[in-house]
Amino acid sequence: MIVSAAEAYPDKLFEIVCELLRTKELFHLDYYATLFGNIMVGIGFVVLFRHKASLGGVNILALYLQDKSGIRAGKFQMVVDACIVTASLWVVSLPMLLVSVLGAVILNSIIAMNHRPGRYAV
Repeated sequence: MIVSAAEAYPDKLFEIVCELLRTKELFHLDYYATLFGNIMVGIGFVVLFRHKASLGGVNILALYLQDKSGIRAGKFQMVVDACIVTASLWVVSLPMLLVSVLGAVILNSIIAMNHRPGRYAV
């Protein structure tokens, strides 16, 4: 019978996780989670936009401006995200803010490169 480490040594695993959290070794996971999360959200937005759907709010405005004035949805979304990230300057630590900026650039680049007017036949 194969048993996982978590099942075999639950107390030891808990101690290891607590020690890692105390030493902040897991802090680097925040960076990876931010970058990977923004890649996944960017792909999700492209899928939604492809099917004429949106999450609401700024996404609806971005799609409307793209249809009516030719402003690319990804570029408009990037400007809005830049304003939001700039406003968070006083709340978030500088390293996390820089990773958030990089994540927003990745997310909006995915939208800008993959969602173009007239690309999808309706």
